[in-house]
Amino acid sequence: MQNLDQIRGKIDKIDQKLDMLLQKRANLVFKLKKIKKIAKIPVEDKKREAEILSKFDSKYVKTVFKTILSASKILQKSPNKTLKK
Repeated sequence: MQNLDQIRGKIDKIDQKLDMLLQKRANLVFKLKKIKKIAKIPVEDKKREAEILSKFDSKYVKTVFKTILSASKILQKSPNKTLKK
């Protein structure tokens, strides 16, 4: 049986991968922001959000993605052009 530290170590590795993927996603959101600005497309797209959320059955995963979508909208509304560390 695995001990607490082993399980936490595995979780930490997953968290590092999630961080990398979320940063990649955020950089794509900044590219999307530019396109939407030029095309005068609103930041919020309820249809697209529903489409994304419909891909997941788990209530837990949907909650996580709602947070990701919310953060993406904040990034699109932000005057920043990149993620700040």
